[in-house]
Amino acid sequence: MRTATFLAAWLACTAAPAAEPIPFVMPESARLEATDRGQVSHYRVGLETNSLKLYPPGDDAKRRDSPLDIDHQFQSRPIRTLAEWKKARAKVRQAMAGYFGKLPDPKLPLKPKVEKELDDPDYAVQHVSIAFDAERRGDVAILIPKGAPTPAAAVLLYDAYRDGETGVGRLTGKLYSRAYARHLAREGFVVVAMNHWDKVFGRSRETCTMGATVHFAGRAIDYLKTLKDLVDPSRIGVWGHVYGAEIAQFAAAYDERIAAAAVSNSWLLPTRHFNSDYYDPPFWADGKTMGVIIQCVERADPKMYQSRRRVNFAPLPFLSQEVMALIAPRPLLCINHGMGAGRSETTDTNARTCIQGVWKLYGRPGAIEMIEHRWGVNEPVNAREHTVDFYLRAMCGINPGKAPAATVEAILAGLRGKDPGVRVAAAWRAAWWKCAAAKADLAKLVAGKDLVARRVAAKALQRIGDMDLLWTFVAHKDPMVRLCVIEAVQLRGTEAMFNALAADETDPDKWVAEAKWQTLQVNPWE
Repeated sequence: MRTATFLAAWLACTAAPAAEPIPFVMPESARLEATDRGQVSHYRVGLETNSLKLYPPGDDAKRRDSPLDIDHQFQSRPIRTLAEWKKARAKVRQAMAGYFGKLPDPKLPLKPKVEKELDDPDYAVQHVSIAFDAERRGDVAILIPKGAPTPAAAVLLYDAYRDGETGVGRLTGKLYSRAYARHLAREGFVVVAMNHWDKVFGRSRETCTMGATVHFAGRAIDYLKTLKDLVDPSRIGVWGHVYGAEIAQFAAAYDERIAAAAVSNSWLLPTRHFNSDYYDPPFWADGKTMGVIIQCVERADPKMYQSRRRVNFAPLPFLSQEVMALIAPRPLLCINHGMGAGRSETTDTNARTCIQGVWKLYGRPGAIEMIEHRWGVNEPVNAREHTVDFYLRAMCGINPGKAPAATVEAILAGLRGKDPGVRVAAAWRAAWWKCAAAKADLAKLVAGKDLVARRVAAKALQRIGDMDLLWTFVAHKDPMVRLCVIEAVQLRGTEAMFNALAADETDPDKWVAEAKWQTLQVNPWE
C-alpha cells in the first residue's frame, strides 16, 4: 500500500473521538469473586500476587449516601430523574465556585514563554511558563512523544504532594516508580506535568489555593488549545495521584472541557476514618454518623485548600461525592489501592459506589470505572496499563485488542512501508490497539537500528503480551526494551522468567534495576 493510501486509511479510523465512550468489557480471563464482607461483586485478573480487581458498573439505589438522596446539609433530597439532578448539579457547582472564591479573569492573555527545552530519546520536553493572572505566572512541563500521530490526546498530570521536590520535578524525575509523566508519554500521550500550586497562588485573601490551582489547570488547557497541530482539544484528560487526585477531581468537576478523568488513591471520598482536628464534619450514611474527610487537609497542608482566604469547613457547602458526581456523564476512572495502607481492600471502592447512580441517570453506567490494585501508594504496572486503556476508550474511540479489520490492515501496511515516520506511527497504533497481528513486524523493529521505532515497538509488544516473544529481548542492549520485558513479566510472567530475574537482579540502568526489584516483590513462585 502506498504511503498516501495508508495515511488516508489512517485518518479514516482516527479522525475523531467516538461519540460515546467505549464501555469497559470484562476480559475473558477475569475471575468472579466477592469481597470479604460479600458487599460488592468484583472480578480479578492477573497473577494472584499482583492482581487487579475490576468492578462492574453498579447500582447505588440502596445507598443512603448517594448525592441523589442526600444534600450537603445531610437532608434527604430524593432525585429520580435527570432533570432533577441537573437542577441540584447547578447548585453544587455554584457552591463549589463560591468555595473557590474570586478567580482571575480567564480571558487574560496567556503570554506563554518556553523557558527550557530538553530532548529525550523517546520524547521532547518543553518547560513553559504562562500567565496565572495579570501579575503572576505558573510553570508546566509538556512531554511530546516522538513519532506519535498528531493532533494527539493530552493528559494533565498531578503528582502526590511531598516535602521537597513536587509536581513537575517528580512527575518527570528519574525515579521509575514515580515518574508518571514519563510513563504516560511512553504510551503515546502528550503529557502536561503540573505543579500543585506555587507559593504565589496561596497569598490571596480572595481565592483559596484549590480554586487557584483549578484556575491554573484551565489556563494550561487554554494553552494546549493553541497547539492545534499537536493536541486535539476534544481529547484532553486529567490524572491525579493521592493529593493530586483531589485536584484532578475538582478540575474535572469545574472545567467541562476535560474529556475524561482518572484519579489514583484519592482521599476525596466518604468513608469512616481517623478524626481530624482540622476538618471532620458529620456525614449521614446507613443510619450512622460518619466522618467525611478531605485527607490532604490533615496529612499535607491546610493551605492547599485554604491559603490566606478563610474557608468555613464546618461543613463545606458541598459533599465529596457531589464534587465527583459533577464529572458525570464524562468518563471517570477511580483507582484504589488495597492492602498495605492499614485499611481493608474494599473501603475506598465501597464508598465510591455511592456516585454510580448519577452516571446511570445519564444512560452511561459504563462510563464510570472502578479498579483496585494490591500495592501501596505507588502505581503498579497493571494499574497504569488499565489507565492507558481507559483513556484510549474514553477519549480516542480505541478499544484495545479489538481493532477493526481495516485498522489492522492499515497498521500492517505502515509497519511494512519504507517511510520511517509511517513505521513509527504504525507502531504507536499497534500499541494502542494491542494489535496481535503485528507481532512479527514489531519484533523486526525491536531488532532494528531506529531507536524511536525500536522503543515504540517494544512498548507495543509489552501491551500485546506475547511473553515468549518478549522474553527473547530480555538482554537487549537498549534499556527501554529491557524495561518493557520486565514490566510484562510483572503482569504475566512464568515461573522460569521470575527465577531468571531472581538469579540476576542487577542492571546497569537504574530504571530497569528498580523495575526488576518491584517485579520480584510479586513473584508467585518465591
